[in-house]
Amino acid sequence: MRRTAYTASIRNSCARMGRVGSPGTPAGGRSSVSKKKTAVSRRRFLKEAGVTAGAAAAVAPAGASALVGEAAAAPPDADIRLAPEFEPSRVAPLPERTWPMTAANVFAECCKAEGLAAFIHCPGNYAVQNALAEAGIPSYGGRHDGHMGHACDAFYRVTGEIAAINAQWGGCLAMGMSPFTIAHSACSPILILSGAGRVSDEDTGRRKGMVAGTWRDQWMTTGVTKWGKTILTADRVWEHTAEAFRQMKTGIPGSTHLIFPNDVLAARFETPRELSYHYDKSKYRTETSPHPEPKAVTAAIDMLRKAERPMIVCGQGVFAKKAWDELKAFAERMQIPVAEAAPQKGTFADDHPVSASAAPDSYGSVDVVLVVGHYRMPPLGQWAFPFNAKYIRIHPVPEEIGRDIPIDVGIVSCEKAALQALNDEAPRVSRDSWIAEVRAAEEKYNARRDEIYAQCRPYSEPGAVHPAAIARAVGDFLHGGEIPRDEMTIVSGGYGIARYTRQYLRAYRPGQILNGPYWEIVVGPDIAYTLGVGVAMELGAGPQAAHRGAPILTITGDAGFGITGLEMETLAKYRIPAIVVVYNNNAWGTWSAQRGRAGSSDRPRKEHLHLFQENLRYDKVGEALGCHGEYVTEAAEVLPALRRAYDVAVNDRLPTVLNVQGKKEFWDGSVYPPAILGKVEPGVGAYSY
Repeated sequence: MRRTAYTASIRNSCARMGRVGSPGTPAGGRSSVSKKKTAVSRRRFLKEAGVTAGAAAAVAPAGASALVGEAAAAPPDADIRLAPEFEPSRVAPLPERTWPMTAANVFAECCKAEGLAAFIHCPGNYAVQNALAEAGIPSYGGRHDGHMGHACDAFYRVTGEIAAINAQWGGCLAMGMSPFTIAHSACSPILILSGAGRVSDEDTGRRKGMVAGTWRDQWMTTGVTKWGKTILTADRVWEHTAEAFRQMKTGIPGSTHLIFPNDVLAARFETPRELSYHYDKSKYRTETSPHPEPKAVTAAIDMLRKAERPMIVCGQGVFAKKAWDELKAFAERMQIPVAEAAPQKGTFADDHPVSASAAPDSYGSVDVVLVVGHYRMPPLGQWAFPFNAKYIRIHPVPEEIGRDIPIDVGIVSCEKAALQALNDEAPRVSRDSWIAEVRAAEEKYNARRDEIYAQCRPYSEPGAVHPAAIARAVGDFLHGGEIPRDEMTIVSGGYGIARYTRQYLRAYRPGQILNGPYWEIVVGPDIAYTLGVGVAMELGAGPQAAHRGAPILTITGDAGFGITGLEMETLAKYRIPAIVVVYNNNAWGTWSAQRGRAGSSDRPRKEHLHLFQENLRYDKVGEALGCHGEYVTEAAEVLPALRRAYDVAVNDRLPTVLNVQGKKEFWDGSVYPPAILGKVEPGVGAYSY
């Protein structure tokens, strides 16, 4: 098994050397179509991409190098490398922090006391940024404020721990609005930090004054945060920070937004007595949770006991409350199958005897559905259960129970406490025939998946790999026995490609799969999600502790890579061992609905809006950013390329871009059926809910 190389690599990478690999080996910049790996420089990249020195010079300012961005002192073929200051900075001793303190340092100390797990951001709001880094909060710097928001969301989805982002002010904050909206839908709490101007400039436009920046920033995030505050009084900085954490860590998880005017951050306190409401966290929030009413528990147990084909749907609340053991115990006691529907998967292992996540054909006969911890209920009919099925819903907020789907029993409670109470009262029940039906449905699902692969296998040709071939290779790579099946954490993204790969993806531990397009179906966050998952794996945060440093597998499309792909440089900089599979079919996934007729020379005027240049070399973009890259044009080469990328991940601690060439015509069902696959929710094929 490949575990040996992985384990040795983790031990050897703890020192985080500035360069990796054997002496004389470049830190990155390797690309290949086969196993051959060659160094690449920016000059060579531009040349191979067709950018001539004259073309580059045409857009360069007067006096600049003909190749824009090439340092004048660098040799023509300089290797990509880490700045010599990078690693010493990361391991520099933390300064001893004692009173007196600035308000920025007081804020950082409160974050440290609350266990803020990570700070993922772009430079800015320097007093706050520096205070957090110097307080020992693990800090990571990336390329784009919006991407860092996605990374914070991803970090929470696979750890249940909170990360902070510095979104500076105004335009920087605006770039984060899309990821903040998506995190809001996934109920991922992010500590959003911004600030500019001074309180004394409140009604002016001076120095990025409050009227032009901070006041507007609070309005921008109101609809996608649980709570927010512009801190106007410096001595309340601890109080407001405490409130932010109380909001994020109680009830339904959600983001909070703190805004720091510059003059507030600069305020200085000689002793903690000068602060308002300066208490330990045990004094300003409680770890206790609401427990269910006994009569509601009894009603639920009675309904489940009488049911012939009950099913549990578990959502993000079970993961947030770390209630996976309680869920497992209750499902086993009453022999109730469990399907997942959440922004992360693995809360209930897919190989458990009563798992129903890969048994969608069983959903149509369910008579009672117990929904636990699902904070974004879909409208009736979106899940594949009968319309006459009865519903029991466990939720910590009473006003949410009965929204979207009518319920028969409502239980207001923390998910963990409710599952404990249900298990305490539940009788042991045998449902052998129902479990057998679920297992038969799973066998049918897997057989149908194999039939789709057999149908699509002949479609692949030299220079065009069908997505079914990619999905099959991913399944063989993850579950074929060469690596432990619970080792890698997976970012399940993409659009059309996701419909194929999800058939093969399985989770065996909490947070093993990040469900990218949950609720808000957006294209593009996948590489930024990879950064957040990579930070989680490097730190071993939350349930990832047992798999600290393990490689990551990401599935995305060419459209998604084009949006957040520059974060490959951030992955390379921090030596995050990610394998990013890019399905490159030369078009947006929307092309299939906007195309002209197959074989017709008449094209609709709108069609060009959905097309990219064909055969783009995303692998070379990756290598130019310091990563390993491979261009895969044959179906038979996908699995070997995945294996090589894994070896690069565990031995060199480098990310890889696997650019798998397809073609847009595979989404034309009249020529290549079944084209884009349908979906059934909840379970492994779930895309939205």
